[in-house]
Amino acid sequence: MNDADRQDWAAYSRGERNALQRIFERHKDAMFTYCVYMTGNREDAEDLVQEAFARLIGRRNGEPIASIRDWLFICTRNLTLNHLKRKAPASLAGSIPVTDSDPEIRRFIDTILDRLTPEERELVLLREQHGFSSSEIAAMLELSPENVRIRLYRVRKKMQSIARE
Repeated sequence: MNDADRQDWAAYSRGERNALQRIFERHKDAMFTYCVYMTGNREDAEDLVQEAFARLIGRRNGEPIASIRDWLFICTRNLTLNHLKRKAPASLAGSIPVTDSDPEIRRFIDTILDRLTPEERELVLLREQHGFSSSEIAAMLELSPENVRIRLYRVRKKMQSIARE
């Protein structure tokens, strides 16, 4: 856990409500981006992020959390996957932040992402958008780091194949 999270979690556990707000501000954007990327729906993403933080609030007096960031991503991931099981994902068109504002490039990227499975999109998001290492992703997805590297290699090859079509 980073120092700021550690200090804020301890302060929140002692009853300081502003500490939870600081944790929220530090992590909400990454969680929201992940949820939008996985669901293709901004409203669903907001709901999922709120639910993850509600569950964190419920952990206040529970067992210690080694890493708030990792715990939030695992919780958010589980909530998102459960959501996707209940509801077919929408198209991702226009929902993924892309630095290039060229509409043609935007459509090209959306087309590729729409053709990935939710599991494949998740790997790409965790690695490329959020910068998690193979080991961190492995811990979140309950896989070996080698399996994560293999899956990332395969999804990159699939993306290249889609791009060539």
